[in-house]
Amino acid sequence: MTKVNMSLFSNWTYPSDIDLFYSPFVSDDENGLMLAEDEYHHIANVMKYKTGDTLYVTDGKGNIYFTKIEKMEKKRGFVTITEKYSESAAFRNIVMCLPLLKNSDRLELAYEKLIELGFTRFNFVKTEHSLKKNINLERMLKIGIHAMTQSLHGTLPDLGFSGSIQELLKAEAEFIIFDQKADNSLKAYQFDANRTYYFIFGPEGGFSETEVSNTANKVVALTMGGQRLRAETAMMYAGFALSAR
Repeated sequence: MTKVNMSLFSNWTYPSDIDLFYSPFVSDDENGLMLAEDEYHHIANVMKYKTGDTLYVTDGKGNIYFTKIEKMEKKRGFVTITEKYSESAAFRNIVMCLPLLKNSDRLELAYEKLIELGFTRFNFVKTEHSLKKNINLERMLKIGIHAMTQSLHGTLPDLGFSGSIQELLKAEAEFIIFDQKADNSLKAYQFDANRTYYFIFGPEGGFSETEVSNTANKVVALTMGGQRLRAETAMMYAGFALSAR
C-alpha cells in the first residue's frame, strides 16, 4: 500500500460526481477493509457497484482510502487498499454545543451543515427552556455519517449530551455564548489554537435568567452582529464565520 501526502481528491474535476463511503472495518495491516451493514447495501444494491470497481472509503478516523472491490457477498464485501490520505480536522479544538429544539428538523439541519463545514465535535444540551428532554444520539450519529461522506470528510462526528448548562461548564475549556449586546464580536475575537472552546447556543426563547446569572463569570459573550437570529440560523452563522477566518 502506498501512503500519499496529497489529497486523493486533487485530481477530481467534478467532486460532486464522487461517492465516499464509510467503514470502520480496516484490517490491522491497512491493506484491506470490509464493507458491511447499511453502507454495503447501498454500495451493492443501490449504487450497483461490481467486483473490480474502485471506491473511496473513510474509516471515520481521518483516513480516506482509495480501494478496489475484490469480493462481494450477500451482506458484505471486501476491498483492497491502494492509497491512503489522512486529513487533519480543522476545528478539533471547538465543541459546538447545540440546544434541544422543539423542531428536530431545524436542529438536524444545523448539525448537518456544521459537519459539512468541517466541525467534528458536538454536545447536545438540555437547557431550562428546552421543550424536549433528550435526544437520540444513535440517530444523530447516522445523520452525521451521511453528512460526513456527502461532504467528502473523513472524520466521524464525536457526540455527547449534557443535561444542563451547569453540567456542560464542568469541562476544561473556554465557554462562548452569544449576546447582541456583547462588546466583542465573533469575527474579531482572537482564538488560541492550543485551547478548547465550547460554543454554547440557546434554544427557542434563549437562556433562562437563572442560566444567565449562573454563567455570568464563566463565559465570554460575543455578538454575531445586530440582527436577531433563530436558534438554528445562529448555529450555522457561527459555523460559517469560523470557517471563513
